[in-house]
Amino acid sequence: MLKRLKEKGLKICVWINPYIAQRSRLFEEGREKGYLVKKANGDIWQWNLWQPGMALVDFTNPYACEWYAGYLLELADMGVDSFKTDFGERIPISSYFV
Repeated sequence: MLKRLKEKGLKICVWINPYIAQRSRLFEEGREKGYLVKKANGDIWQWNLWQPGMALVDFTNPYACEWYAGYLLELADMGVDSFKTDFGERIPISSYFV
């Protein structure tokens, strides 16, 4: 589909956010590699405000940043021209987290 749109001269911008859905294959991958924000007790921080069980990528971890960026590069290789980032304002700020 992206190829067809690009052939018409369109630029592709996708809307992204820093959350990983619990049912996504990326959730388990991020959990296993330690790329998701954790609570002080070591559990993955999740919330249900937008969708149930959303985790947050730990962008303080340079390896998590590389991991996340790798998936963005895959989208760029598919023809995505730009990314609109959103929902960063909902990142938790508390000593409750590690």
